[in-house]
Amino acid sequence: MPQHIHTTAQLRSALADLLFAELGNFANNQPAIWVEPPSTPKGGASGGVEVSISRFKNVSSSSLMLNNQQEQRYEWIVAVKLYERTPEAYSKFNSAIEKMRRYFPRRRETVSPYSEEENLIATFRLSELEVINSYV
Repeated sequence: MPQHIHTTAQLRSALADLLFAELGNFANNQPAIWVEPPSTPKGGASGGVEVSISRFKNVSSSSLMLNNQQEQRYEWIVAVKLYERTPEAYSKFNSAIEKMRRYFPRRRETVSPYSEEENLIATFRLSELEVINSYV
């Protein structure tokens, strides 16, 4: 991630800024970006995409051979969801995916297959690497 994001709050802020034009609103007019748990407000977002961020990042560590340093890899799961089926909504979904791809070059992603029964969901696994000193 370009800005060395290490906390969920930093990630939420970065995504809110990045996807401002694509985000929909929940029924209470709150921007449709949410950190889970708790679960997102019911009913889905209208007027754009909904973004949910897993509150708990995955962390893996490995020791480096030099100067008692450790490498820590963080990984967050972010889902971009589309509830409406209008040309404008599809355009916002496409735009959100493209922005995520450009802003987070180190990622894995899955876009769910389209069906009449299921909503479109793009899931991104965003990773960050940090080298820390591990003097005991």
